[in-house]
Amino acid sequence: MTSQRLTLTYAHCTDNGRARTHNEDCIVVDAALGLALVADGMGGYNAGEIASSMAAELISASITVNAAHGSAALDHETERQHLLHKAIHIANERILAAAQSTAACNGMGTTLVLALFSKDQVTIAHIGDSRAYRLREGKLEQLTQDHTLLQQQLQAGLLKNEQASKANNRHWLTRALGVMPQVAADMREEKLQTGDRYLLCSDGLSDHVPLLKLQDILSHSGTTQAEQCRLLIAAANQHGGDDNISVVLISVRENRSVWQVWQAWLGKAKLQITKIQKGAKLPPAKH
Repeated sequence: MTSQRLTLTYAHCTDNGRARTHNEDCIVVDAALGLALVADGMGGYNAGEIASSMAAELISASITVNAAHGSAALDHETERQHLLHKAIHIANERILAAAQSTAACNGMGTTLVLALFSKDQVTIAHIGDSRAYRLREGKLEQLTQDHTLLQQQLQAGLLKNEQASKANNRHWLTRALGVMPQVAADMREEKLQTGDRYLLCSDGLSDHVPLLKLQDILSHSGTTQAEQCRLLIAAANQHGGDDNISVVLISVRENRSVWQVWQAWLGKAKLQITKIQKGAKLPPAKH
């Protein structure tokens, strides 16, 4: 996705972790559509993988079909959210039907977190405990709130934050896709700023790597997006790695045309010429 002012770059990575023999997470990154998605499946053997794959395929296909009829549906907040609610509803119905009709898939479901970008806006939607974060001006902020029993207890004041990591019920979901006939996704709108970094991840990352460590990795200017994805995976594995780990990184950059770059260079050149004419000393040449 690009606009006249902003452009996006993507990187993603997924890993089995140290304890799992197969990966039930699923990632979708569609730069042309402006869509990034992470789904973390659950259920019997391989059923979680089926649920997460179904969610990813059905939701991305639904958005693609609507986008093919014109970009207007993605350009307006209300229409964009309506489109996402519809896509998620279809995915929920199909996954639930598959779970009920196939014994091996009984009880399967999936979490979901997605970001849909359009011009200078992004819509974040989530169900379950997969998360979205935003790094802005060096500070990392969690944009989603887990749909878990633990989160409800924290909000009610029944538990303190320092007790959360040791709670036995921290993985008990209160919402998941494909488990009940109806499920509501939480949505929020964010206005993009140049330099923003968005992180989508499964709980295999957020359960093991604290916020400040995530912030430190994402703030490191000497690493590429792909390298940062690998560093996030490595950090989760170093701190246990008992679940699948999936991450998607999206960077918001200024969309500078060739003409704009040329104008900027020309402006600097004129400034240097002016300094010479006024007798100012130029900095020593670098060899």
